[in-house]
Amino acid sequence: MVPSSLPRPASRKGCSGHRYPSPQELPRHAGQRPPRDRRRVRIRSLGRPAGRSCFAGPPASSRLHACPSRIPGHPLPTPPQRGRKEAHQGRPGSPGGLPERAAEHRSFPRRKERTRHLRCSCQGRRSSRPGARGDRRHNQKREACRREGGPPVSIENYGPSSVSAPSRWELVRKGELEASDDFDHYPSPALSLEVAQRLVDEVFTTPDGHRTLAYWRGSWWGWESRHWERWDDEISLKAPIWMRLREVTYGEKEQEKAWAPSSQKVGSLMEPLRVLTRLDSETSPAWLDHRSAPRADRTISMANGLLDLETRTLLPHTPAFFTTDSLGFSYDPDATCPEWEAFLRDIFEHDPKAALLLQEYTGYILSGRMEMQKALLVVGPPRSGKGTISRTLQQLIGEKNSVSPTLHSLASEFGLSELVGKLLAVIEDARGSTLREAGGSVEKLLNIIGEDAVMANRKGESYWKGTLPTRFMLMANEVPQFIDASGAIKSRFMALRLRKSYVDNPDITLRERISQELPGIFNWALAGLGRLDVQGRFTQPDTMGEVIGLMGELGSPVKTFLDEVCTVTGEDYDRVRVSELQQAFNNWNRTMSPGAKDITQPLLRKRVEAASPRVSHRQMKVPGDDKRDRWFVGIKMTS
Repeated sequence: MVPSSLPRPASRKGCSGHRYPSPQELPRHAGQRPPRDRRRVRIRSLGRPAGRSCFAGPPASSRLHACPSRIPGHPLPTPPQRGRKEAHQGRPGSPGGLPERAAEHRSFPRRKERTRHLRCSCQGRRSSRPGARGDRRHNQKREACRREGGPPVSIENYGPSSVSAPSRWELVRKGELEASDDFDHYPSPALSLEVAQRLVDEVFTTPDGHRTLAYWRGSWWGWESRHWERWDDEISLKAPIWMRLREVTYGEKEQEKAWAPSSQKVGSLMEPLRVLTRLDSETSPAWLDHRSAPRADRTISMANGLLDLETRTLLPHTPAFFTTDSLGFSYDPDATCPEWEAFLRDIFEHDPKAALLLQEYTGYILSGRMEMQKALLVVGPPRSGKGTISRTLQQLIGEKNSVSPTLHSLASEFGLSELVGKLLAVIEDARGSTLREAGGSVEKLLNIIGEDAVMANRKGESYWKGTLPTRFMLMANEVPQFIDASGAIKSRFMALRLRKSYVDNPDITLRERISQELPGIFNWALAGLGRLDVQGRFTQPDTMGEVIGLMGELGSPVKTFLDEVCTVTGEDYDRVRVSELQQAFNNWNRTMSPGAKDITQPLLRKRVEAASPRVSHRQMKVPGDDKRDRWFVGIKMTS
């Protein structure tokens, strides 16, 4: 019997304002080992004694080291009883929580911190891994609970599958679908492929047979109600697997065992899951059920369904349509955009065809097509409307489907990784007249715009290989200089020239008003896409020629020199000494660009051959000369 009155040292306070008696104040119990130190007493007072399962409860001897409020017969008032785990997870000093002083010694010994307390549908706790010898009583109770139809395990917070599309497993647990006799009986953990197949059929498949899990281009993808989304880690995949496998058993009925998921067992299922859910690397968009209509490349995922661009009809969302993007607004065939159209009439007053090109290119981006192999350059003074155009198109495409790299980041080692899965890349303030990175990004721009397969170095992950679906828009105050002796880069660009500046009279509410017209702007873009399909090419604005011509001159001065000063014939009898052409080019270049550096002969040979394939370089001896010299053959000077 605990004495009714004990000395109360002020420094030893217990839960809810009560104190812990010191070891000297507690009576000795027959056969009880005295505590080794006071810290051990506090640890035992905060939880179960070491070596005992919380399912069976603590032994009677451990009660002597509990808080006085839990000792029967103690005169101090007893706080409201809560579960042992919940009672000691409260805040220090809160009712039913840890006392302030005891919070310092909250942790158990290291071997007990690793103990995981799992709860099954029978609500019984266990302190060791499933299937261990100490879990026999728990397993028996769980089997009894299953036979009696106990409450299902909650899976609301595990994995995106419960958020996007309900699987067979979820519907069975909710009582909305009847389970088969062997629903909770799985193959042995040694049969990884068979177990993975069961998981795919029950956890990652909808009742109508559409899968919600895919392994594509080296990453896991899951269905998210309107589109497929890449999972950055395997936790989103493993969480529902853990929750499912802890419910099932395997083996014969006489020797039935809990499946007992572990990190090793779940990890061994990853490779079979990749085999079963792998998609072709070129799939997107595509119909996974191989239907022929509507065409996948002419279908757009909207907030209210899948829009067929050819018939303008809406279909319900389905995991059978594999697409990695979805627009964030609903399709409304009657929506208009008066503010947007008035804005375009104002900024393109000097060149109405430029508004038509922007309309066609916006529809081209929405369609997901790449066969035109074109990018768009918008050049204009500050506050001329470039930011409003880029912001509106990014809102239209969707923030998740667009990215804003720089020329510097694009030329870096990991520059391509941010473009994976993006439909639009807007490079703001793409100067580059003196930027070295402008020249370094030319090769990557040519590869992406030209639909070439690229290797994207993803930091901390494996390389991504494939064709990027990204279309480019460059916004610049001046024409950028892309160093390209062949002049190929200028053939990939179309250009819009803005002339009017609104620095002195900005409209600060324009973007907000335009953002309310996205459904109408979408219809405006579809009209441009229809005109592009009819024409078979983009409309050329009147001011586009001067911008593209200047881009070519800045990017390849050697090619401009050959066009203005030389004549390329391709004939063997037309030749110029390399030294003479070098001197002529340096003089011309200093006149055109004061302060420009002289070019060396090796670099000149490289630039001339890139600018004109009909010109060749030879080292030979011509009649009348005493020694061999270097010549450009197939070219002659005209001035």
